[in-house]
Amino acid sequence: MITKIIPNEISNRVFSYTSEIYHYNNALLIPQSPIGIDKKSGLYDTHGNLINQAAIFSGESNNLHIHVQEYKTNINFHDEHPEFDSLFWGGYFSDHYGHFLIETLPRLIRYSFIKNEKSVKIVFLSKKSKEHLASISWIRFFFEKLGIELEDIFIPLFPIKIKSVLFCSDYISEQNYINKDCKKLFSVFRKKDENKEKTQKPFAYISRKNLKSGTHKILNEYLIEEKLSSLGIIIFYPEEMSIDEQINIINNYKISGFLGSFFHNCLFSFGKCEFLCLSYGEKLNLNYSLLDYASESSGDYYVPELEVVGSSDKFYENSLIKNIDETCEFIMEWFLGGVEKSPSYFLQHKIHSYTNQKVIVRYQFFDFWGRIAKLSPHSGKIIFSESGTENDQLVDVVINQCSSGNFFISANSDYFPPIKVGKQSKLEKFIPVSLKQKEKYFYINISEDIYLTAIPKDGYSVSEVRHSQPDEWEQFSIKELIRQ
Repeated sequence: MITKIIPNEISNRVFSYTSEIYHYNNALLIPQSPIGIDKKSGLYDTHGNLINQAAIFSGESNNLHIHVQEYKTNINFHDEHPEFDSLFWGGYFSDHYGHFLIETLPRLIRYSFIKNEKSVKIVFLSKKSKEHLASISWIRFFFEKLGIELEDIFIPLFPIKIKSVLFCSDYISEQNYINKDCKKLFSVFRKKDENKEKTQKPFAYISRKNLKSGTHKILNEYLIEEKLSSLGIIIFYPEEMSIDEQINIINNYKISGFLGSFFHNCLFSFGKCEFLCLSYGEKLNLNYSLLDYASESSGDYYVPELEVVGSSDKFYENSLIKNIDETCEFIMEWFLGGVEKSPSYFLQHKIHSYTNQKVIVRYQFFDFWGRIAKLSPHSGKIIFSESGTENDQLVDVVINQCSSGNFFISANSDYFPPIKVGKQSKLEKFIPVSLKQKEKYFYINISEDIYLTAIPKDGYSVSEVRHSQPDEWEQFSIKELIRQ
């Protein structure tokens, strides 16, 4: 059985403003080292505190590449470290293609705009030398396209002081947010004649069979290749192709393949690229959702049945496709336009103005284990708490029924503090829902087939949203609180 992924809600993760160059005076850069400890590296102020603009994060709190980056250093700024007048902050230089596109390339592009005017080098954190990085063909491609020379790159091997650090506003934050203008920024890599979409694109399959290392390996992917190839589908191996060739594929073919960094090439699309991405699980890395949105891609994400058979030195997880024929038939059906859309994201729009609607009934609601819905004072999330605990003093979260017949969730307070229903949800005062009754329980429908769920913890539950058939975690009971 092939199922849809759970799309990410990204309403509060996209923004649009003109990226600016600004500077920070007097900073201490502590480099990465092949033999050192990642967390001790970073850019710090004169008091030894991590400079927020230079913190390297994945998601809202987790460090990327630098595990639990230290917020304070014991290296003294006032010691006699080598001093530089001005450097442009490049962040972490990743030699992983997908991470490079997200973390490194936007800053390289912005740097290329001002490097001659400012006569400044770009400084990076990296465990690799700039000579090693420049020896990688796809990195060299971007250097050449942007007019960046090896001498423009500075990767220090010892602490240095910088009188003035130049920053550019982030375009992409790893698994966190994205600027809508990303597509415009990446347009510097598009050819002038790439401005029209073909009416009929040929079909292609993007294979990971020849990948030397990575997160996932499909051990019997060659069977997919054989079947699709016999049906006239072109097979491509991205790791054996130039960046220009990959950009050509993303723009001029209707493509399918297993989840991987190749699909980040949608940033280089000049129209709506179409693809079917086969995922390894129902939860999707937020980067795919953000890039799909910014690039205006038309991507569908589905999960085939896989059997995990272990791991290896080069791959974190090795899997087998359980049903080759079913998977190939599904891919072909998608190519021919017979598969329902399954995008990687959705936007939560307010479809009603609830402040102007009269509430006639207000309900308390409880999870499957009888815990009452409350508002977390720290995260704004809906939590479900046992009665008779200190959490009883927390504000209730209630379901409101309007005279119009509409329902919405809100905090039971005159101040209407904003709430959210899951990790990736947007904080909102009023969340529109619909109720579907099954015997004595109700399913709370958030958007289309997105349901509120309560994930049990030790003595309480935490709200989340699921793109699935409702189960016991999605069953809630309600109790009338006020009728007006």
